Amino acid sequence: LRTVGISPAEAQRELVRRERAKRHVNAFGEYVYPWWVAYENHKVVGEALMQCFRYLETGGQEGINRLMVFKPPRTGKSTQVGEIFPAFVLGRLPDVHVIYSSYVESLAARTTKAVRDIVSGERFANLFGHRSSVDAEVMLSDDSRSKTDWELAPPHRGGMIGRGIGSGTTGYGAELFIVDDPFRDRDDADSELSRERV
Repeated sequence: LRTVGISPAEAQRELVRRERAKRHVNAFGEYVYPWWVAYENHKVVGEALMQCFRYLETGGQEGINRLMVFKPPRTGKSTQVGEIFPAFVLGRLPDVHVIYSSYVESLAARTTKAVRDIVSGERFANLFGHRSSVDAEVMLSDDSRSKTDWELAPPHRGGMIGRGIGSGTTGYGAELFIVDDPFRDRDDADSELSRERV
């Protein structure tokens, strides 16, 4: 921790924030997105996400392997589940492969780019990258320039791809698969044919 220009008390508070951010998805979210606040509804979802993380961490021995989150629009569901959570998982488990899917390719691209931006950011580096004390830094591969398909640098094997519903994911494997907003609108969701296709 660089302490130039900050007091010892401020440096200690920063270390505590970093340690919390490494341990829980909500603290991670508040650290990498200083504008994001984990309100009560986010705390409930955060605990469920930590159970999903536990499933990944233990190779399926503990935790839960499926989670459905239903929240009204504009309550931070996509930010928490689609951006913060996969970035947290890749920091802690950098060999995990993530597939993110949404009703349209452009939304999937925007979300995977947001996760990519977190992973390549300074705050992530404070926790898991070159500004942290981890043995093997977690960072983007030098040749990962795509917004929708990117990988972490060796020795890690993880990464993330984004696809629209109906786009091909054949040939790609993933330990974490996130489907966010699979329907364009209410009419789409009410259509039996559309639901079956999704």
